[in-house]
Amino acid sequence: MKFRWHLVLIALTLSTLFFSIPGVSAQSTDTVQELKASYLQSIYDDCRIFLEGIELFIRRDYPKFWQNIDEELPIPQNEIDRYSKELKHFEGQLDALFEEYVTFKSNSGNTAKEGTSFSNLELQIYQMLAYSYMKTGDFAMSYDLLQNKNIFSQNFTIKLIDIEGNLKEFPLTLELKKLFKIISGNLNFLTLRLKYFFPSDIQYINAYLNIPDYDHDSPFNKAYFSYYKGAFSGLGEKDENNIHFSEIIHFFNRREFKNVTKGAKISQDNQQYISSYKFPIIKGEYDIELKDNTILAAESLDNNTLNLERLCMFKGFVVTDFKRLKSDERKNIKNDTLISKGLYLEKTDLLSDDNDIMATSKKDTKKRILLDYELSKDNLKIGEMLRYGVYRLFEQGKYLGMIELVPCYKGEDCKKRSIDKSITKVKVYNHELIFYQDILDAVQANRRMFGKGNYSTPSNTKIDLDTPSEATVQADTPSDAPKVHVGRGCSPKR
Repeated sequence: MKFRWHLVLIALTLSTLFFSIPGVSAQSTDTVQELKASYLQSIYDDCRIFLEGIELFIRRDYPKFWQNIDEELPIPQNEIDRYSKELKHFEGQLDALFEEYVTFKSNSGNTAKEGTSFSNLELQIYQMLAYSYMKTGDFAMSYDLLQNKNIFSQNFTIKLIDIEGNLKEFPLTLELKKLFKIISGNLNFLTLRLKYFFPSDIQYINAYLNIPDYDHDSPFNKAYFSYYKGAFSGLGEKDENNIHFSEIIHFFNRREFKNVTKGAKISQDNQQYISSYKFPIIKGEYDIELKDNTILAAESLDNNTLNLERLCMFKGFVVTDFKRLKSDERKNIKNDTLISKGLYLEKTDLLSDDNDIMATSKKDTKKRILLDYELSKDNLKIGEMLRYGVYRLFEQGKYLGMIELVPCYKGEDCKKRSIDKSITKVKVYNHELIFYQDILDAVQANRRMFGKGNYSTPSNTKIDLDTPSEATVQADTPSDAPKVHVGRGCSPKR
């Protein structure tokens, strides 16, 4: 199929070049369009033949398989495993068909924009691909194709050879809708929303998605476990009910989804580094088990969303007085990092908006204590974990001004979100916060030049960081790990 596409692509290129020569007849345009239509028809024929082969195989060896799943009747585990293993052999060819169609669309200049209609032939190709992916057990890819809002805009019936060798009508759209109902009725699509995670951070998230309560006997769940056991090793067995986040990220990276993971690319708007993944998973109750104190987790108001936020670590205060450093160097004094500077921060409500994934109800006191970082008037200590945002900065009880902690990735331009000129930008590289003397000087200068108020008295709403909040403790065992419970409309576990 790839060789065939290369020949067509060469023909399309030569036809286009030939048509660009002055004096050449407009009939060349018709030739190119006929070539495109012919190739699209060949893709359609391949998809139809492929679907026919899958249907013949399933009806011969597994005639009651999908009927039992639909009716929630028991299916022997060995039959489910055998089905998944044998249908896996079709997956490579199916992927090649889908890739060929996508390549044709992009290279022929005939890619339909979002909101526009596909031709009837293309709609049938989409429906056949979605149906075939579902029958091979790739629920995520099937659901991804089914998210195209135009896919059910037309009803189609195609001709397939049945198991007796007769050519019969096959109600493609009707059968696809039945499969779509099965998927929608048995899967939840969780959204993983990540904030302030750099591209290099995401694959190293040390956390687990737990599913402590799900239907182990559901025939659909068993089929899901059997198909995805290579991707999610911690699900499906009797005593296993979690997925490491690295497996989830690898799941998204192994192929390019078009709709299920829409918005998964990192957005650098306002330097927030927000990324979002949609994750197909069996129905149940969910919670996040953190194994890393550099991460904060929360439940969104939408119970199908899991939120993770990357924190930064305070690394200390560094003197930038050149003369003093040279003097210390001559005296062989190595004391360029000072812990006794007396710095502390006070959290503000600035920039708290809909993008604050840790926003919680004011009435929910326990949740606010768990998730909000309100800093104390005690000195900042090396190793303190901080949220990115705007703070008031104090030194030995003296108010210096306001700062915004801004995440900086590699050599990119670090931008602060606040437009207030009195707020000084403090760049945080590699999620490690270091204060320098020149930053303290800039904070005071900006306050004097642009400040409108005097915050010399710290507020009383602070939490002592000498006793880390529950969300910042790194757990040694799963039972000690902080958990945020989501799913089935339930609120976090207390």
